[in-house]
Amino acid sequence: MALDYARDNMLDPYIASYIAVPYLFNRLASPFQDIRPNISVMRLIHISCSVDCCDEEYDKICCRVVQSLISSRFIRNVCLWFGYPAIDESGLWNDDLSQLLVSIMDLFIIIDKYDGNSEEILGAWRTYFDLLNALPVEFWRQMPARNWLEEMARRLEHLGNSRSHNVTSQIYESNSAREKSLRTEEVPGMKQNDVLEEVFAPALWEECEKRPPPCDYRELCEMPVMKDICNAEASYLRRAIISGHYQDAAHYLDVQFRLFREDLVSPLRDGLAVYKLNGKVSLYNLFNTPAGHIKL
Repeated sequence: MALDYARDNMLDPYIASYIAVPYLFNRLASPFQDIRPNISVMRLIHISCSVDCCDEEYDKICCRVVQSLISSRFIRNVCLWFGYPAIDESGLWNDDLSQLLVSIMDLFIIIDKYDGNSEEILGAWRTYFDLLNALPVEFWRQMPARNWLEEMARRLEHLGNSRSHNVTSQIYESNSAREKSLRTEEVPGMKQNDVLEEVFAPALWEECEKRPPPCDYRELCEMPVMKDICNAEASYLRRAIISGHYQDAAHYLDVQFRLFREDLVSPLRDGLAVYKLNGKVSLYNLFNTPAGHIKL
């Protein structure tokens, strides 16, 4: 419904404020297990952050969405979940894969508009660009958006520094020897087996629902404390039950209080991450402040 509304109101500068909510940020951190809902999320972000508007508040909201998109590693995860398996499996060469590649490129267009220079963006772009390189020539011959992707990859090649030069020859080389090398190329700094083991880890709530709460929710401080912001350990969060019923009142209060508390803490944690990401001059270098020890 959110995507339908965005499509029907593409000129509304307030769309971005409607989607910049904890649910979206949590979803970016924990993508759907199916490819299509993730494509819808990417389309929603692209539409909402593409409004031609000169409003400063709108730009701030879009920047926040982009920063969450980057820090959550959403792009890297969906590439590894749904893109890399298609390198050696032609049965996955379908319209969903084509839409996935196009939707990710749309996100990079937004990223380049609002924040196109950081190590996190570099890593996401390389993961995506290496996927384009690794997909076989046979796939590209039937890819409807091939020319558009080629053109946009050329325009955005600065996101990967000098890594993505020679876009046309690297992605669409028909020489069989080149194709063989593309199919065996690995993402820098990681092995394929390591990647699969990492990205197919279950969502946070799935792990949490398998074990009891680490403490009584009444022992948690109502206000955020330093260890919440540091986030040394993953938060214990379980899904709110929509279809069905809770075990008892204590179960309901535990689930709801922890979710409510995370909604309060996560913007502070994200904001600090953004501050550190943009601290490029000594005056704003967070590592020179009392909070500099915080690891995010």
